Amino acid sequence: MEKEPNSESPENSPSDAARDRVRDAERGAERDAERDAERDAAPGAARDAVPVAVRDAVSVAARDAAPGAVLMAMPGAVPVAVPVFRGSRAACWEFGLVLDAKGLAYDRAESGGEWLLLVDPAVADVASDELARYTAERTPRRQEPAPFIPFHGSALGAAAYAFVLILTAYCAGIQLFDIDWFEAGALESKAGAAGEGWRAVTALTLHLDQEHFLGNLLFGVGIGILAGRMFGPGLAWLSILLSGAAANGIDMLVSPSGHRAVGASTAVFAALGLLAGFGWGQRLGLKDRRLYRWAPLFAGVCLLALLGAGNEHVDVLGHLLGFFVGTLLGWVFARASLPRGRGIAFQMVTGFVALLVLCSAWLLALRHSR
Repeated sequence: MEKEPNSESPENSPSDAARDRVRDAERGAERDAERDAERDAAPGAARDAVPVAVRDAVSVAARDAAPGAVLMAMPGAVPVAVPVFRGSRAACWEFGLVLDAKGLAYDRAESGGEWLLLVDPAVADVASDELARYTAERTPRRQEPAPFIPFHGSALGAAAYAFVLILTAYCAGIQLFDIDWFEAGALESKAGAAGEGWRAVTALTLHLDQEHFLGNLLFGVGIGILAGRMFGPGLAWLSILLSGAAANGIDMLVSPSGHRAVGASTAVFAALGLLAGFGWGQRLGLKDRRLYRWAPLFAGVCLLALLGAGNEHVDVLGHLLGFFVGTLLGWVFARASLPRGRGIAFQMVTGFVALLVLCSAWLLALRHSR
């Protein structure tokens, strides 16, 4: 039996109004005791000894009492019932099953729009521990992906990207070798275009005007640095180039005849998809909420919708295809745990392959135009 708190201490004793409600509830319990004598003798009497309405009234009085007050029927008496759970009706039934499984008697009661589980004070601590343990097991723990260790040299890869765009713009502007570089390298949907596969690569380096050029230059440098830190500069730019070229190839095959397009934006959105797909692939295997696992892909789609649409001169299909191919490749990287090594030799080889693919495509384009 707990000792009654000192009535002179305002911090430990209930308010006068709360005391009156407790006394009224106890008087009602005493009046009902005789009527409930036969029921008390039946099986389960320990659980139903106090009517639910009385327990509800007492629990409300306890809730309105000062913080830390002990629910007492009368001075010196044993507490009547203790609420160990408050919530919706469905949750109350669910958590009641936990107490049933542990053989702990309880009552359900409704008070002020809430449902409560009431137990005998002698088992209140045990019941609370069981419900807390069930809550901890019921709530999934957030798992974090492996720690991110950025690669070095991402600025070098971005500088190479900027150099390629500037050099191509200069050569196209002066029509080097007396060749129309736009005619030779632009993406075109026409009969026999499938035999000019280099256009899927060369079109990524051409731009129509300064605004088009500067937008892709700045956005590409920024997102290229992020991709370089994630995958290493060599692998990142080779992946971006191949994803952009694959998207251009699909665009060239499915677009109506007469369709022409140039610009690095397809590769830029492929880089965005690469990052989004990699983050999405990493989180898919985690035991966490669905929104958290799909957040990287959702963020990538939002950026695509914000930056990838425009007027009738914007190749929206190319942007969508670039993002899709990049996302697919990023997902593959995540599921295959790539890149597995952090050696500089691998990054140099992949970077050299990217430059080799680009130079080979332009050599084919210029030779075909002579």
